[in-house]
Amino acid sequence: MRRVLLAVSLITLLASACGSAAAPTAAPTSAATQAAPASEGARLTWHREGGLAGFCEVLTATTAGEVQAGPCNDEPAVGQLTAEERLQLQTWAVTFADVVIVLGDPAVADSLLTTLEMSGLGQGQPTEAEQQAMLDWSQAVYTRLRPPP
Repeated sequence: MRRVLLAVSLITLLASACGSAAAPTAAPTSAATQAAPASEGARLTWHREGGLAGFCEVLTATTAGEVQAGPCNDEPAVGQLTAEERLQLQTWAVTFADVVIVLGDPAVADSLLTTLEMSGLGQGQPTEAEQQAMLDWSQAVYTRLRPPP
């Protein structure tokens, strides 16, 4: 009986602590992240790093149409989404809830880690095909703003 009361007390304490404390916010790790557009609405952030060259790229786009893309430790290119890109992002934003996609194998020395996070306003989650479409869209927008040398 004591163990049950102790467990219930501990769960109650943890639940109340989780509910009353503000969620911690991670500190920005790059100039591109620090300079992210500050528009209302949904935001999509795509981040890719690793590989043999050790590169790091970040894309941030909002449903307001603002977009920034660049290396993690450099000034981002700032621009606007095309009408088609913006419509696609807005569609995902109203269809999906918060989305987190992580691809990569950190155990491999030359691994490539790709993450995508979107603060959606909808209820659903993307299928694997929709996740791939979101990743492909992000890379295409990044390449449009920051073409390879």
